Amino acid sequence: MLVKEYKESLLLDSFAVFVHQAISPYDEKEKNRSASILRTMNINYRYEFIVAGQKPYELKDMKMTVWPEETANSDGYGCIMGDFTLDNVKFKDTGNPRIIKHDSTIK
Repeated sequence: MLVKEYKESLLLDSFAVFVHQAISPYDEKEKNRSASILRTMNINYRYEFIVAGQKPYELKDMKMTVWPEETANSDGYGCIMGDFTLDNVKFKDTGNPRIIKHDSTIK
């Protein structure tokens, strides 16, 4: 998968995303995969995720969500990119974006 990084309308960079193999029988059956992006992504930028043969997915309007965490040993805070817009659909407190590669036989 290829990702294009934009600041407003200016293309800044493009990079590949490593998609992992299935790690369980369920993932294999359902064709679920996770991916790693080994770089810092700017929440003020816009990203296009390009899946071959499909319209690119657009990720933008990202915000970090912070929450208190308590463990047996310490108290602190955690954060995720919890708010974002993916293909003009707003997501809030949902965890990571999900990009779907559609089966080419589906019309």
